[in-house]
Amino acid sequence: MPTGKKLYIDKEGVERGYYVYVHKDRATGEVFYIGKGHGKRAWETDRRNTLWKEKVSSLTNGWIVEIVEQGLSEIEAFDLEAELVEHYGGPAADGGALTNWIPGGEHPVSIQLGYEFEFNDGGWTEAYYDARKFKEFPHGEKEIRTLAVSLKKELDGIIVSLQHLENEAKEKEDKGLIDSVTELDSPINNLRDVLPDFLAHRVSRRDFAITLEEAYDELEWMIEDITKDDKRIRHIVKEILTLTMKTADAIASVNREEAEAIATRMTTASAAEQGDAAAQVRLAYRYTIGRGVSQDDVQAYRWCKLATAQGYSGSMVDAIKDILRNRMTIEQIAEAERLILKLHPKMRRRL
Repeated sequence: MPTGKKLYIDKEGVERGYYVYVHKDRATGEVFYIGKGHGKRAWETDRRNTLWKEKVSSLTNGWIVEIVEQGLSEIEAFDLEAELVEHYGGPAADGGALTNWIPGGEHPVSIQLGYEFEFNDGGWTEAYYDARKFKEFPHGEKEIRTLAVSLKKELDGIIVSLQHLENEAKEKEDKGLIDSVTELDSPINNLRDVLPDFLAHRVSRRDFAITLEEAYDELEWMIEDITKDDKRIRHIVKEILTLTMKTADAIASVNREEAEAIATRMTTASAAEQGDAAAQVRLAYRYTIGRGVSQDDVQAYRWCKLATAQGYSGSMVDAIKDILRNRMTIEQIAEAERLILKLHPKMRRRL
């Protein structure tokens, strides 16, 4: 029986050697099954569903295996499998032409990484990711994995504590406490989800590090709002921040600020200067929080107002406005208005 390459760990700490394959009718070339696996899986006939077995028994000239792509991580294999299942007509459970029962790509929800943005960032994330550099570990990464195991264990305990707090808040109808617990869902879930995938070599050290940083940033960003209602929440937030940063520090990023500046220069700033309203909002956001640029409320106000003058709106705009409204002085607003009129004279009629 043929076999694929053995699984191995690449230099980024990701397990590779998975492949995606198709089963075809030898006589007609019709694709009737899409699968993902490693080793001998593509050629095996056991652990196949009833539809597959019925299809194979009906073929007069048998079937063949074709490897579509190999050397993949498990996540990459799942994603390609799902893409091909859709391309070839969908699974049987959805009335499709294939003998697959399910759409494919049935990987854990946990691979949805924390650094994915909910809005179109104009390629900033990709440019940032490409520019990031992390410490090399020629003798392995035992320290990081030990810290990750510890973080997972501690996080499990924190999640239980938060669940108790949420139940208590609901019983007492304490809206402030409920809101504080809810605010923590996103960063905590991102951490909880990526940890098992990192430990199972499904995601790279780079992905893991960026997720840690994003979770830390999100917690710091919301800390004033989520800690003013209950001292127990404050204690939990501080505990998560300490654990997260300890693990992130072990990975020893060497150029985070540089990478942010490179990504901003390559994407957002250029598009904003050319009048792209969405890019202007993204740049305003980065000036508001100091991401990729020095934190500057005057510049944040400038770019946000230019975008809204073009009719741009949305939750990101609302968030920026709320922050600046509570933070800017009258003098800063006046300075920003003068800057807009000086640098963007063509916008006078819209402002």
